[in-house]
Amino acid sequence: MYVEAGLAIMSLIGGFMQAQNAKAGAGAKADEYERLRDETRLTHKFNEQERNKATYQMQLLALRGGVDKAGMAGLAGKKQVESLVAETASSGVSLGSGTAREVVANQHLQNANQQLAIMDQTKGKIDHIVDNAMAVNKMETFKANMQMAKYQRAASMARRTGETMFNAHMFGAFTSAAGTYQNAGGEWPSDPTIDGWFS
Repeated sequence: MYVEAGLAIMSLIGGFMQAQNAKAGAGAKADEYERLRDETRLTHKFNEQERNKATYQMQLLALRGGVDKAGMAGLAGKKQVESLVAETASSGVSLGSGTAREVVANQHLQNANQQLAIMDQTKGKIDHIVDNAMAVNKMETFKANMQMAKYQRAASMARRTGETMFNAHMFGAFTSAAGTYQNAGGEWPSDPTIDGWFS
């Protein structure tokens, strides 16, 4: 009886080891999915920071371009005003007179309007850069969240599968141990309450 029981216990231990290995394998797979989820999160955060840096640089370039263009328009306008003053002076008309002063004042207004228009265009470019960056960040965040959720679902499923495999292997181990006991010549009592089995 002891030999048969020993063989059955060895069979049971072998089955338990198989069950543990199956569960550990599924756990390792789940760990890998969780690592991929975490890497996706880190990659998304890094990429978003890099896009934001690039967006800031694009904003600065657009602002610099707008300021330079408005400055050039201001210089060109100043030259036009100086040219008008020189023309007026050479024609003998006094700058204090109504029409000559109105012409110069009108030129100043046109120059200011041109510079304001340039700055409005620059603001529009900067707004477009920011809006585009926000849209890309929003889309990439959505994609990253979907990927992370997919990895989390896969990890959860792998863990559940590991538990199921463990239980199935253990059931098989008990069945196999019982078969090993019986095949080795062990006998089961017809009444389990006899011989102290459950008493």
